[in-house]
Amino acid sequence: MHHKTKPRAGALLSWYDRHHRELPWRISPAAAKGGATPDPYHIWMSEVMLQQTTVAAVKAYFAKFISRWPTVTDLARAPNEDVMAAWAGLGYYARARNLKKCAEAVALEGNFLTRKMASAPFPASATIHLPPWLPSPSTDRQP
Repeated sequence: MHHKTKPRAGALLSWYDRHHRELPWRISPAAAKGGATPDPYHIWMSEVMLQQTTVAAVKAYFAKFISRWPTVTDLARAPNEDVMAAWAGLGYYARARNLKKCAEAVALEGNFLTRKMASAPFPASATIHLPPWLPSPSTDRQP
């Protein structure tokens, strides 16, 4: 009888270090080992863009948004028309409207990670749970 053994966390992390995809919103395993931490704004932006959209399609839009609006405050200050025009082609335009509203709320409150992002609860929880330096439970469901 063949028994499968459960993979150990170290083996899984080692595999990821060797085979991970380079994505503009992630930091590399080497950078993480060097003490770099992910940018919560980048994580949040990618999570909103990736809803119902492929990674391949999002990469260029993500780069354009981050280049044009490098901080959540920059995005909050942007005219709605500019954000909607930059979003053109990604579809599901409610995401762009909610992204802008949420950026405005975060900029007003002044604390990205603790702001309750009611307009986009799943990306907000993903943003809060992904940074490994924050002690918090994980979630894998949409509320």
